[in-house]
Amino acid sequence: MIYTHNDLNPFLGYEEDGLMIGKNGERTIGFEMTLPPVFTLPEEIYDSFIERFSQGIKILPNYCRVHRQDFISKNTIKLQDRRENNFFNEEYKKTFSTMPMMMQESYIYFTLIPKIFHHASIAGNNAIKTKGFPKISNDDIQEFKESVEQFIALMRSVVNQNEDGQPSYITFKRLQPEQFLKSVSTSTDDGVLAKTLFLQDPIYSDIVYNERNSELRVGEKFVDVFSLSALENAPQQLSSSIIYDLYNLPTGWASYLSPMVRFPHIVNTYIIKGDPEEEKKSLEQKKKFLQAFAYAAHSNERGVRDIEDFLAYGEEQKSSIIDVHANIILWDTDERALAIKRQSISTTCAKLGCENLKAETYNKLNLFIASLPGAAINIFTEYRFKTLDMVGAMLCNYVGLQKSDNNHDGLRVVDRISKSTININIDEPYTKYNFNKNMFVLGGSGSGKSFSMNYYLNSELETNTDVVIVDIGRSYEGLCDIHGGKWFEFTEETPLSFNPFILSKEDWNTNDQLLSDEKSQALCGIIKVLWKGPDGMFDQTENTILKDLLTGYYRDNHIQERKFNTFYEYAQQYDFPNNIDFNKEKFFYNLKTYYKDGNYPMLLNAALNTSLVDEKLIIFELDNIKNNKLLLSVTTTIIMDIFVTKMRFREERKKIIMFEEAWMALDNEDMSSYIQWLAKTARKFNAKLVVVTQELEDILKSKIGPALISNCSERFLLDQSNFKANFDVVQKILGLSDFQKNQVLSINKGKEPGDKSKDFFVGFQYGKSYVVQLAVSRAEALLYSSGQEEKAGIRLVAKIMKLSYTDAIEYIITHLIREIDTISKKTGCNFYEAIQKLLETHS
Repeated sequence: MIYTHNDLNPFLGYEEDGLMIGKNGERTIGFEMTLPPVFTLPEEIYDSFIERFSQGIKILPNYCRVHRQDFISKNTIKLQDRRENNFFNEEYKKTFSTMPMMMQESYIYFTLIPKIFHHASIAGNNAIKTKGFPKISNDDIQEFKESVEQFIALMRSVVNQNEDGQPSYITFKRLQPEQFLKSVSTSTDDGVLAKTLFLQDPIYSDIVYNERNSELRVGEKFVDVFSLSALENAPQQLSSSIIYDLYNLPTGWASYLSPMVRFPHIVNTYIIKGDPEEEKKSLEQKKKFLQAFAYAAHSNERGVRDIEDFLAYGEEQKSSIIDVHANIILWDTDERALAIKRQSISTTCAKLGCENLKAETYNKLNLFIASLPGAAINIFTEYRFKTLDMVGAMLCNYVGLQKSDNNHDGLRVVDRISKSTININIDEPYTKYNFNKNMFVLGGSGSGKSFSMNYYLNSELETNTDVVIVDIGRSYEGLCDIHGGKWFEFTEETPLSFNPFILSKEDWNTNDQLLSDEKSQALCGIIKVLWKGPDGMFDQTENTILKDLLTGYYRDNHIQERKFNTFYEYAQQYDFPNNIDFNKEKFFYNLKTYYKDGNYPMLLNAALNTSLVDEKLIIFELDNIKNNKLLLSVTTTIIMDIFVTKMRFREERKKIIMFEEAWMALDNEDMSSYIQWLAKTARKFNAKLVVVTQELEDILKSKIGPALISNCSERFLLDQSNFKANFDVVQKILGLSDFQKNQVLSINKGKEPGDKSKDFFVGFQYGKSYVVQLAVSRAEALLYSSGQEEKAGIRLVAKIMKLSYTDAIEYIITHLIREIDTISKKTGCNFYEAIQKLLETHS
């Protein structure tokens, strides 16, 4: 038989208030649901969903049917342009605009049917023929509408207690008649009827059912239906949530069939409410009948006990008796591919305790039609089994796939389940609740910390953030090149050179002729280190004398150049107090090392330094001086002086200072107080402190580690395999819940072969947390790589072709990458060696 859209449309029309009218007099109200992403909810939230849903079933009037539908599809999207377009952003768009992602659209339909059809049997009925048009009273319709509103209010009452305003976990959007009836389109308001009937294909086609072999086709697609329609099909045990073994995280029973199945399909769950009291009487009568014939078979005795237990449990739980049906619809244009999908569904259902899930044949067309919005009247008595409202609620799904969201600035990531590209607001605690923006980053060796931070900081730089990086390991060369940053590194050829003695307008109070407290502290800290060494101590007298010396230096208008040399010369002429014990000889002797002909004459005498305030990106590479305590102390104090000046001088721009593996610098006494001050104060200046480490011991031993962490509202964690044995310590230090701990330990689990993306966990101070993937194009992978082979290969191409670092990457991707991959695959050599071989061949 061949059927068209008009043959199968269950609606006759609609009323003024949007209530849909079915061909048999039934009335339908529908909602589109936005569900929380799977694996983001602790167990107690699932308990709340089940409790509210079962309460809602009790509120609904008799002869009401609830149809929960999840439509899972696979699609691609066109990514939005970023603010700063360049080769790397184009490569990202090219890569992910062609990558398929899973999408889930979820609906709930409430249908009130005429009482006469509640016990309709498939014998003498089918889903296509109209069964009649009995009238439902206006009072019953009004009660129906009010009870649906109460049901929705109950589900909305499950809220996130951790967030101000307590937003609902599930949101509902009422479907209007045009959203039921309109055609399938590319908009967000697709017609739900046509989308289900034609399996989201915008090209409408006939629905063909061959009764001889029970083959159902929608256009070119072969369709199969699996159903849970009898008690023997149902799982022996159900609970509000079950643990997904791979991640050790809770999820609902039905989420295994909705968001977790990796191909397009539809999941339908029906809660069918008759008259609970009549249902109870019917079971009592059946029990008496079985008792009367208990002698005839042991099965009759078991039946009596089962009914008694069922009724007693329902009474104890105050549950309503309902009927339930669930089914899964899957399709494919290739019958062999469809067979593989059938096997996948059977395997999944077996794991869920449904060993005998029914593969429908003769009822396939009826159940397909019953899956249409508003067509729940077609779930005949043969398709369903009796249970309690709580069990029916457990068979519904409450979580979804992360929807693609690229319409705002933020960090571009990929959802690890749906593979959807999304933008996340990493500073959500600040933008929502005005918490600080500080971030603590922890990941073991090889977890991808530097790669992730390159990616994160590039995203910030693209949205006009000023960034200062303090690094040990040369991890940010590509980032520096692409953004034209300033690179500072101590070498014999290019010694570090600063001039902290030049003041910005914020550093000097012209009315009082005094230095700002921050500038005074910075300069005193620098001079103290030069004078007494990194571990030296100031007494109060020495500190006062030094502040007076600096004040006099800046009040002297005859000094033309402000730098260490002129400060040293001024100090030699300065009239120190005679009646106070102050060792001038030691003071000048130690400071002479940094004056003109000393060992470090350039360190504090740079010609200009004011431009650093306006620099977008500054990178301080401290690897060569990390073991020189004196130079390290001076340099880090200068760095802080630069950032504080930038923080105060460029208040309108967001600013980030990041310390990667720079614990030696952070543990300096003066630096510790600076960092603690910054951690508490940065928010007021639209600034952010980021601390990155790979060693748990660094946190535990550091003077400021615990204080830093307590002042970081954002936790950014990568693969914690190295810490798995003692992760309880990490959990305690970072204040993670048990659920968040399991989220962290699920990082990078279950990846498909060849998937090189890195998972990371983001947890916020107010309790929200999730795990997402950092996935990039091949060009970005080279740009952010800290691998020595990749970096050496890029530098080699840059040298030979006379290109910049980032232009060399573009050249490699555009002209060489296929040959490089071929050579690597054939010979087993690394990236650098493959480039060498390739360049030798071309030369």
